[in-house]
Amino acid sequence: MRKFLTFLTAGLILFSQINTAYSQDEQKNKKGTYRTAQGYFVDTNKELPAGSCVPFETSYSKYHKAIELAENASQIKNLTYTGQKTYLGQKFYLIKQEKNKNKKIFGYAVSLDFSKVFEIENMGKNMTDIPTYNLYEIYPDRNLKHTLKNAIKVRSYFEFPAPVKDNITSEEALSKRVKEVFTPEVHKELMELSKKVYATAPNGEYQLQVGRGSDCLMGSCIFELTKETPDTKIYTIKKESRDDDTSPFEIKEYKIVQKNINGKWLFENFDLYY
Repeated sequence: MRKFLTFLTAGLILFSQINTAYSQDEQKNKKGTYRTAQGYFVDTNKELPAGSCVPFETSYSKYHKAIELAENASQIKNLTYTGQKTYLGQKFYLIKQEKNKNKKIFGYAVSLDFSKVFEIENMGKNMTDIPTYNLYEIYPDRNLKHTLKNAIKVRSYFEFPAPVKDNITSEEALSKRVKEVFTPEVHKELMELSKKVYATAPNGEYQLQVGRGSDCLMGSCIFELTKETPDTKIYTIKKESRDDDTSPFEIKEYKIVQKNINGKWLFENFDLYY
């Protein structure tokens, strides 16, 4: 009987030690990245190791939820986490997209607090061979990139010649495009401006007569929706800018306001950033 009790006690002690070790190992794993049947867990308080697989089958952490936003917006799953990168003074988790139909899309940048995901659009290289990127915030229920690009295009008609495919062939055509994007007040101001910068050429073409050059020394840009209410959206555009080829980049910031007017979202200001 005494031998049996001794054996039983030893077994209980051994089981307890194994269970404690397993528990400690489990806690240790939670401080890093490890795989489970559901996917990968990530401790957001610890820097992620480069080369980590980006999971889509689980949403147990803010990191996963952020990546799922990228998945929903892009409809492409073959992403790999490759480390941290800095754009315009801000650090992001960098998500590379290995097989990409749109070669301009370099990948995705996830903010370190996991609150936002940005699509990284590779804009090639500027005059001094420094790679430039546009980072557009993405979200399943809104298309910020399309909204801003459309507004940028329409506003540019008053400072750069419109592409032939845009069919800006008359004052009426120009007015229609402006009404689709800007508030009545801005529409009035821009159409007043059009009388000074547009004219009908001898061949009958409606053309921009007074234009300007773009900022060829600018670097990367970040576009994001920084405030939203039922009636107002405020977008922030941050860009790298410099005075000449040798001077360092400085970050400039622009605020763009969009208003809900009778159920239609229209911009009440839009200064071109380039």
